[in-house]
Amino acid sequence: MDKALKVDEAMASEAYKGLARDKVRQSLLEKHGFNSLGQCYNQLVTDLAGMLYESGVVGDDQESRAIIENIGLKIDKAKKKPGKDLIAKKLHT
Repeated sequence: MDKALKVDEAMASEAYKGLARDKVRQSLLEKHGFNSLGQCYNQLVTDLAGMLYESGVVGDDQESRAIIENIGLKIDKAKKKPGKDLIAKKLHT
């Protein structure tokens, strides 16, 4: 999660110099509109699921299709399945 929030980069900046990692992380979370790491994580998973759905189920990106299939889901282009919610659920587990 620190990588997605760019905590290391922020800690190197003047604005966060001398602050503990957890304080920097919390500040960055709040800056991006999140209350907790869990909330941020859920948003990242939801965004990734949406991207995989659009490119692998609706579109024809082979890499996205492979990821969807590797998490145990079968793609049915005619029914546009699996949906974003199911992809997100499988990514989360």
